[in-house]
Amino acid sequence: MRWLTKYYPGMQKISEVTTYLIREYMVYMKEEHVNFKTGRPGLSTQTINARVRFLKTMYNLLYREEIIDSNPLEAIKFLKTEDTPFEPLTEDEMSRLFGVLDLKQFPQFRDFVIMNLLYDSGMRINEVIGLAVSEIDIKTKRIVLPASKEKTRRLRIIPLSSCTIKLLSELMNENKAYFENEYVFLNWYGEKMAEDTFRRNLKRYVTKAGITKHFSCHDFRRQFCTEFLANGGSVFSLQSIVGHSQISTTRKYVRFDEQMMKNQHELYSRVVKLRRRRK
Repeated sequence: MRWLTKYYPGMQKISEVTTYLIREYMVYMKEEHVNFKTGRPGLSTQTINARVRFLKTMYNLLYREEIIDSNPLEAIKFLKTEDTPFEPLTEDEMSRLFGVLDLKQFPQFRDFVIMNLLYDSGMRINEVIGLAVSEIDIKTKRIVLPASKEKTRRLRIIPLSSCTIKLLSELMNENKAYFENEYVFLNWYGEKMAEDTFRRNLKRYVTKAGITKHFSCHDFRRQFCTEFLANGGSVFSLQSIVGHSQISTTRKYVRFDEQMMKNQHELYSRVVKLRRRRK
């Protein structure tokens, strides 16, 4: 850790790190560490928490293996993050995004299928990239993820639309003609594609579509959740589809804008219903 080398050059053993030092390091990241994106001092809360999470994982392992006698990270809590409102893409923006791909080229057709699957299912990008052919049921139009793949350790069933199933079937047939691999999404060499490859490609598609909003792989999931509830879907059904163990987690993905709340109020307000009866 460069920070330790700079401020505590005499420290030689990993067991010498204390809870106080970790807290001091967190303050340094928050107030002094230069953010390379902005050029100003201070890392984001998300970045600090990510680094603390890494340290927690490392020290938990060291403690379990009895390499150290005590865990200085045990008492360390993550910084509280402020929820930044998600601004979903409009129908026109989403149409433009899907429209920039050349479906005659295999990599872009594959990416087109990934985008459709992300948008249609609310799946995480790692779940999509790790999807096996055997987990797709073409006849029943669904994906069945085994409990071994789930954080909740429960079987998860994800329904899909006919158009997404058709695209998946077409891609799997294309793969089968040239490669032998259990995974659905492959690179030029017939190997399981990397998540970062799609992340880079999506960033390029967003720019090409002229979309100025921030939109990442995970935002497909947030867009799906938002639209699912806006169109009358049950939050409990959504919880099951996206694979959350707690309903509170599902609610965090959803952004009810003013128009959506107004429509819901008009639909369910008892006063509105009473006034309609009197007319």
